[in-house]
Amino acid sequence: MHRPFSARVPDGSTRPSQTWLLLGAAGVGMRSLAGILLEAGHRLLLADRCFQETDFVPAESADRRDVLQSHRDAVRIIPWPQCPEALAIAGCIRSPAVPPDAAPVPALRNRGCPVLTPAAALNRLFSDRRQVSVAGTHGKSTTTALLGWILDDSRSSAGWFFGADLRGDAVTGDHPARPSSGGRYGTGPFAVIESCEYADSFLQLDPAHIVLTGIDGDHFDWFRQSAHEDAAFGRFLDRRSEDGLLVLRQDCERSCRIARGRRRTITWTTSGHRAADWSGSVIAAAKGRTTVRIRRAGRRVTDVVVPLTGRHNVSNVTAAVTMACLLGTSIQQIRCRAEHFPGLKRRLEPRGQLGQTVLIDDYAHHPTAVSCVLQTVRQQYPDRRLRAVFEPHQALRLRRCWKPFIAALQQADEVLVLPVFPARERTPPAQCGALSDRLALEIRAAGTSATYHNALHSAAAAIQQTAHHRDVVITMGAGTVHQIHDEVHRRFQRHPAA
Repeated sequence: MHRPFSARVPDGSTRPSQTWLLLGAAGVGMRSLAGILLEAGHRLLLADRCFQETDFVPAESADRRDVLQSHRDAVRIIPWPQCPEALAIAGCIRSPAVPPDAAPVPALRNRGCPVLTPAAALNRLFSDRRQVSVAGTHGKSTTTALLGWILDDSRSSAGWFFGADLRGDAVTGDHPARPSSGGRYGTGPFAVIESCEYADSFLQLDPAHIVLTGIDGDHFDWFRQSAHEDAAFGRFLDRRSEDGLLVLRQDCERSCRIARGRRRTITWTTSGHRAADWSGSVIAAAKGRTTVRIRRAGRRVTDVVVPLTGRHNVSNVTAAVTMACLLGTSIQQIRCRAEHFPGLKRRLEPRGQLGQTVLIDDYAHHPTAVSCVLQTVRQQYPDRRLRAVFEPHQALRLRRCWKPFIAALQQADEVLVLPVFPARERTPPAQCGALSDRLALEIRAAGTSATYHNALHSAAAAIQQTAHHRDVVITMGAGTVHQIHDEVHRRFQRHPAA
């Protein structure tokens, strides 16, 4: 096992703090990690191309200022990629968005400075906790956040890490306001960690327990074939502790096949699958809240009210509640904490109204997620026109899932397609635009209105021009599409009669 960081520890004692350099620190996952490091008593040097030296966080993340401003003396922004090689640091943590050969990484390695991935850093930070890893293609962030939130009792705070922000502070019962950070060091015995399969990063964790939400082909720039993806998940399951639990979705055939024959496996379902050990079903849904009935071996355990909607979130709730119950959390605590869960930003997040037009934002960038999100919004607003603004994430993913994307987006009444966001790719801008233009053309050929917009401001203008209609506009994508909401609000304030 890796030597843990020198840091504040759960029993209240302290070890000398260290200074860590975070490269690519503006990404949401890296900001979550920064929150954990600061709470653990470390000092940080943050470097990212989009930082301004006078700021502690990117301008678009002003709501996160509470995390870093509360540790202002422990944080310093430094220029990058011209980071000084003579930095007095304990090590460097490199975002997955930063290439391993990017300056100053080779120079740091040459002088013996540890360069860690976020997963390796988390494993060290939480080496003295019972790590609960949440893995799978869909629902990792929400399931991790909800499970961590449920385990957070009045006596000790759970540690957690997920690549998203909670929607804000919440005050519930004996709990003071909690920060909106996706990272918490905490003081309790558990640390709930969103465990990503990309680049096999989850193989750097040492989970005691695992929640597997399901496997659906993704990260095609790393997993060239589904067999490679299944093999990686199999190796991850092998890392579970001897006495650890594996909680997985019975409805996912790939998950069940990989887990077959493994010890202490518990299954859940949301489709009434009788072979599952646990199940969740909707018994009421209204005004953005869903009541989920949790059963074990067919017998009712509890009804949980959550401020979440959609069948995909029923699965997330069932997974989180199942693991919480198995870890010994009381039913009363589960119900109370779940009811006050604030939800995550960029997950069916309401972004206000423009005239009579409702605005929503979601992180969906896989055809399965796009389909679930559009179905959910359609159910919430059955009598309104649904307009989807979609920013494809990676040219390779778009090509590999071409037909599923077209089928999923046809659930909208109109689709506005933006250029591909080429994360981790070197796809030229002209090719990104051409791919998206062809996607819009084929969506139209399939019978759904669709247009290509070569920039965010073009799509924002198209939304603003029809703000007097009773539309629902949902932005979807893992890139920059969420910035449209700020733009359309600015446009509407300037021209409210448009």
